Amino acid sequence: MKRWVPLLLLCCGLASAAPGDAALIAKSKTMMADRFSDPDSAKFRKVFVIKGTVCGEVNAKNLMGGYVGYRRFVVNEGDALVDSGSSTFDELWDVACSKNPPKPPPPSPSAGELRLRD
Repeated sequence: MKRWVPLLLLCCGLASAAPGDAALIAKSKTMMADRFSDPDSAKFRKVFVIKGTVCGEVNAKNLMGGYVGYRRFVVNEGDALVDSGSSTFDELWDVACSKNPPKPPPPSPSAGELRLRD
C-alpha cells in the first residue's frame, strides 16, 4: 500500500494542472534545452506554471561534459532566461514565479500630507 501513495499523489497533482500547462511546459523545456551545448543532457525539476509563465530548475552538461548544478529558469512569451546570479533575475523570479509576489511599496506621502510617527 505504501508504494501506491506516491503514485496516487503524482496522479492527483497532474490531474489538477490546467489543460494547456502540459503543452506549455513541454515547449518551455525544449526552449531551455536548446540554450545548452548538449540539449539532450538537460534535466528539469520543480517545474510549475503561474499565469502563463513557466518556472523551475534546470541542470545540463557544460562543454567539458560535466553537469553544472541546478539553476532556476523562467520562460515567458518566448523568452527563456537562466539564473546567472544577478539581482535582476532574482527580481524577475520574485515577480513572475513567486506564488506570493512581493507587495509594492506604499505610496510616499505628498507634500501636503502629515506623517504620523510610529
